[in-house]
Amino acid sequence: MQKCLVAVLAIVSGVLSPHTMYARGQNPSRVETTLIGSFPGAQLTFPVAINNHGVIAGNAQNLNFTGRDAAFLWTPDDGFQVIGDDTVLTDLNDRGDATGYRCRWVTGDDGSTSCVPRGFIWNQRTGLVDIDVDGMIPNAINNRGDVAGTCGNLQACALRGGVLNAWPCELEDCSTEATAINDRGDVVVNRGAMNFIGEVTVYPLRGTPILFAEGSGGADINNARIIAGSFYELTPARSRITAALWTRSGGVRPPSEPEGLFVALNARALSVGFLFGTNEDFRSHAIAWDAKRDELLELAQTVESQAVDVNDRGQIVGYMQGDQPFWSTQIAIWTVRR
Repeated sequence: MQKCLVAVLAIVSGVLSPHTMYARGQNPSRVETTLIGSFPGAQLTFPVAINNHGVIAGNAQNLNFTGRDAAFLWTPDDGFQVIGDDTVLTDLNDRGDATGYRCRWVTGDDGSTSCVPRGFIWNQRTGLVDIDVDGMIPNAINNRGDVAGTCGNLQACALRGGVLNAWPCELEDCSTEATAINDRGDVVVNRGAMNFIGEVTVYPLRGTPILFAEGSGGADINNARIIAGSFYELTPARSRITAALWTRSGGVRPPSEPEGLFVALNARALSVGFLFGTNEDFRSHAIAWDAKRDELLELAQTVESQAVDVNDRGQIVGYMQGDQPFWSTQIAIWTVRR
């Protein structure tokens, strides 16, 4: 595998004053923002994960808008490292294993090209190794190297200890997707179909499935089996999606019930995601919620932004829209200080 190390474009660190949407107590948290910058030569830079060593995995879009991505890792010491072209990363664990899929481009009879995805696991020692399951697109990897995602015709699946499990949907026009896997081997599976507002089920490595929530979608799970995701309210009188957590005892939504999504959480259930834009302000905004403090923070109030992952050190990774070039994005790390 050919590797390329590129210096960090820019690192700017400072303490900003976040917009505290809701906070109980007299000492609200503050947020330190570290701006990493953009992948060299790319207009769009999107992180997908940060591990407990501060290593970031992500994908960069070429300026020629071919739709073909370059996958990368970023480390504080070495900056950007290219993993591969026509390659998309989806997750990263603490051992340095990254997972995702790469495209085999096929030309159709009409001359158009399409991507036939192939799942893989990459690390510094082995390079890129294909997952030995045809049609598997991994969404997540745990610290044991187990992966979870989709297989074949839109059905959830996971490789745990080398054993393949799949959870298809029995309803008509239905699909399932595995979005997360923790170190215990618990897999979060979302199910949805026409005229059916979804549900979240956890499939343990051993034991019976656990139905967590109906009318919802799960994005991440920690080792305490707390799930971060979203709650759907889709009725003739009301239609909205709000960020939420679930435990075995039920669902918990932030006190202000923001319209948005939680997409990740860490060991202490610090949850991150984004608010949807409004008619007045169409931009999404990165958020973090500390359930123990009943504190919801808007991490980047003035620009388009999204938080995508958080590690157990409290480092939140996401992206913000830059000014130059137009619509460019750049990586940011937010750290909540108390």
